Amino acid sequence: MATKKEIEIKLKPTLDGKGVEEAKQQIDALNKSTEQLDKDSKQATRSVKNMGQGALQAAYFFDDLQYGIRGIMNNIPGLVMGFGGGAGLAGAMSLAVLAGAKLYEWMGNTEAKSKELAKAIEQQNEAIAKSQQVIASFNNEETLQKSNDFTAKIAGNRKAEAQALKESVRDQQRLLDLQSKVLDNQDQADLLKLETDYYSGAFGDPENFSTRLFFEGKQEDIRLRARARHRQEQENSARMNVSIAESDLSSKTETTNRLSERLGGLEDQNILSYQEREKLNGEILNAEKQIFDNLLSIAKTARNNEENLLGLGLISKDDIEKWINQLIDNGGDTSALKNTWLQRQFVTPSSTFRSAPKFMEDVLSLGNGRAQLDRLNALRAQRAASDNALVDAGYDVSTDDARVEAYKNRDKAVEEAKEALKNAIEDQTEAEKSLTSSTNKLAEVQQINASEETIDEAQRERNEALEQHKRIVQAQKEYENAIKAQIREKEDEVRDLKKEISQRKSGAKTQQERRDNVIENINLAGFSKSLTDALSSPDRAISGRARERKANINEAYGAVVRYIKDAFKDNKVTENEMEVLSKKLMQELSSRGENTTYKQTFNLVKRLVALVEKGTSNGKGDQAEIKSLESRVQRLEKEAQAQKKGLNMIGNWFVS
Repeated sequence: MATKKEIEIKLKPTLDGKGVEEAKQQIDALNKSTEQLDKDSKQATRSVKNMGQGALQAAYFFDDLQYGIRGIMNNIPGLVMGFGGGAGLAGAMSLAVLAGAKLYEWMGNTEAKSKELAKAIEQQNEAIAKSQQVIASFNNEETLQKSNDFTAKIAGNRKAEAQALKESVRDQQRLLDLQSKVLDNQDQADLLKLETDYYSGAFGDPENFSTRLFFEGKQEDIRLRARARHRQEQENSARMNVSIAESDLSSKTETTNRLSERLGGLEDQNILSYQEREKLNGEILNAEKQIFDNLLSIAKTARNNEENLLGLGLISKDDIEKWINQLIDNGGDTSALKNTWLQRQFVTPSSTFRSAPKFMEDVLSLGNGRAQLDRLNALRAQRAASDNALVDAGYDVSTDDARVEAYKNRDKAVEEAKEALKNAIEDQTEAEKSLTSSTNKLAEVQQINASEETIDEAQRERNEALEQHKRIVQAQKEYENAIKAQIREKEDEVRDLKKEISQRKSGAKTQQERRDNVIENINLAGFSKSLTDALSSPDRAISGRARERKANINEAYGAVVRYIKDAFKDNKVTENEMEVLSKKLMQELSSRGENTTYKQTFNLVKRLVALVEKGTSNGKGDQAEIKSLESRVQRLEKEAQAQKKGLNMIGNWFVS
């Protein structure tokens, strides 16, 4: 016995899409031929002439046995149909060709069972031929017995046929189950290959959202395909059971009809049962005795003196008894009675002496004997009709013993026919129940399949909606990620800008300190010799006065230093600020007794501003750049905040 794995491996090539399609085509062709075989079957089982074809098929069958089961598979349909087997059996056995050698291994003793069935059919064929030979010879009751044996063999072989059909169907179911398992394994292999292709990048980047959706969709397609196939397999199995039940019912109905016809034929032969025949025979004997006693009594009284002349017994008691027995035997025909010698001598047309026929006619009239004889004749006719019908049926009634045996055998045949019909009717009833059950089961499977198809369709719609939803969510996520990336870019840029601003401000602080240092360390008296000369011209000769003036100039400058620093905070000293500084300086000089003109102090402040600006020439550019950077930071922060607010609004909408 091959292992399960070997079976799957060997059968798998024949169970692919192409192999299954070819098998279906062969099965369809077989179904069409089966319909014709059914018609041939009915004719074959009703015609003795066709049994010769059955014998020919049997010859082919046994001739091919030397080649094993494969050699006889093609002859099985013709063999079964040739011997009157139903089309269901022929079709079932022919389907074994599609199953191949492995199916035959599962069937176990199917070959032996096929031989046994063929042998039973061959015996049936022999019984039919022998029965026909006996019927043709009409020699004895063996005719009916052989015919009954033939009927019994039909019933028996119908059972064998039904059993063979069930076994064949069971093996077909095993093949279907194996095919289903092979396809299930194929689905699993497809799922594994699909997963392998997905992770190997055959469909694109596994991390890509669309690739993932494609992969999941293919997985779901395989699962839904498997569910649909399982439903179809269940329905096909249920349909097969219905077909089997129909075939079984048709076969058993045919058997019931045959046995019913057979019993009807037996009962329509006007053959009495043994008990009825014995009862009728007793009634005939009683009637004969009653007629004899009645007619004898009337005849004795009816004799006149002349007919009993001088007591010589012209008509003796023996003569009367002889005549009465003759009438009973011949059914009342008085013309067959013979006159005695004295009657022949004394009877004349005018004589009072009566002839034997005339005497017995008078006796029959006086004793109502004619009616009694008519009744006797009817009883005898009924008995004779039964005996003759029994003879016509092929029984021997030539002796009393043979007749008794014939009636008993015939009664036995009727009882066997009744019993066979009763059993056939019971089988037919069970087949009807089986068909009803199979039909109901098919309806249940169809209802369940319809509901599951609705579920699968809803699942497909759900999957489509879910896929669409996933795409929307993915698009939303990608959009959010893009916005978040932009926000991160802005935040990174803001962070970099703030860092740069901080660095620039740190640099600007250094410049401010340098500028303040420049402003604080200016020696105004030494810086502006013209101013010193102008202030010291009245008393140039006084040396101490010159030093005092320089000191006053520097003190006055020291008093306005803080104002000069304030003016430089924005890195730009305006014309108005220089005018204010000039006036401040002039006031400070004046308060120290140093008189100067506004023009002089204004020119001096202008020169001081130029000196400071020259010493810190980069200050104004850095401040402008810092302001520009701060303005950009504010703009980026505002944009990022707006984008965050937009994301929050979208998120809240999506959740709701």
